[in-house]
Amino acid sequence: MKKIPLTPAQVAAIRKLCPDSMVARTVLGEDDPRLEHLKKEPGDLTSDPRVRLQQVVSELLGYVETMAAELDEFPEGPDQERLRSEAVGILLAVREIYRAIPDLGEAETISSPTLIEMAQAFTRGRALLAAARLGVGDAMTAGLATAPEIAAACKADADAVLRLLRYLATFGVVVENPPDEFVLTSLGRGLESKSPDSKWAGVVFWADLLADNWSHLTECIRTGRNAAEVIKAAGGESRWSTDPEAPAIFRAVMGTAPPEAYGPIAAAFDFAGCRVVADLGGGGGALLLEILHRHPALRGILVDRPESIERAKPRFKEDAASARCELVSADLQESVPPGADIYILKHVLHGYSDEGIRAILGNVRGVIPPDGRVLVIEFVLPSQFTRVDPQIERRAMSDLNMLVNTGGRERTAVEWNEVLGSAGFKMEQVLPVEGDAVSVVVATPD
Repeated sequence: MKKIPLTPAQVAAIRKLCPDSMVARTVLGEDDPRLEHLKKEPGDLTSDPRVRLQQVVSELLGYVETMAAELDEFPEGPDQERLRSEAVGILLAVREIYRAIPDLGEAETISSPTLIEMAQAFTRGRALLAAARLGVGDAMTAGLATAPEIAAACKADADAVLRLLRYLATFGVVVENPPDEFVLTSLGRGLESKSPDSKWAGVVFWADLLADNWSHLTECIRTGRNAAEVIKAAGGESRWSTDPEAPAIFRAVMGTAPPEAYGPIAAAFDFAGCRVVADLGGGGGALLLEILHRHPALRGILVDRPESIERAKPRFKEDAASARCELVSADLQESVPPGADIYILKHVLHGYSDEGIRAILGNVRGVIPPDGRVLVIEFVLPSQFTRVDPQIERRAMSDLNMLVNTGGRERTAVEWNEVLGSAGFKMEQVLPVEGDAVSVVVATPD
């Protein structure tokens, strides 16, 4: 790796903050507050992406200098280690920018991953799963920092825990600070099982429960059947039907999206003039509440299975918008409550075959007024896959995930038009959602 151009002040700050820190490869997330300035109006920044990235690097290194100046104000302890950890995260981000964008300086580029490297990608998920299952995040949150301390709390082998921590450090989950101590990064704090921002259930959901079904992907593709059917045909039973932990993990994951994640979805459709919005299969009601907060004249109906409605009640008791909302228990394949002019189905229909979708939409068709709208919020597939794009990859991955786990599928706009038409609806438009891979498919009664 060639040197990144640094000023003497920056070099001094880096040496002071983290003289011996382990170098890890990481990428700074788009939602990191240190990149908030990138969300300004276009006129606030130059349109040249290389110059914009240079501005980002300059600002990030400015943070490092500020942190170095603040370091002496903190005694040895957690506050100082937190400051060092944050500084390391910033430096790794700067390093990644220079490695990935050669035009910013004389730095190596990161080549595209090889097929073997892609095949090795599962190891990250398994390492995260091990950390989650062992309680590494909780142990580190409690103040434990060395591998022997963490291992004792987790009832694990100290040398093996050290090796796990080292691997987690290479992709930004922890940072090693000498001598032989580890600190959770902001990313790694998601491994805390009791934190309000915990991603513990999501790690177990994807890296364990779903991964178990994905291990049958070859046979799913060979037969066109989902994993449960494949396993049953071989004389076994899916973990989803035998693991007592699975339902609770699933429910926990369905409620892990932060409230701000629903804002762009709620903003994608113009609810002006609407009277009542029904969220079918709306789970905990986060999307419906977001819509009601934005539109004080609207009323809402949250519809889901009885157990989901029971879990949603505490949230609605604490929210002022609940006075404008009714909670209704229903099986969408059996019935849909009347009284709304907007019916929302978010990540519901992709779990069904065309026949299953027609059954649900048929129930909606029986109660929706002539001027009503159905909003189907799903990953809409492009008609062709001609470029590498993370958002498109997410949609395609979800499509395979539906094959493996439900027997459903993601659909193109043409396919949505066809299935909606067969259920008595006409597709009106497909609305993008800012910053998200999902789209809003708007349909009217035909």
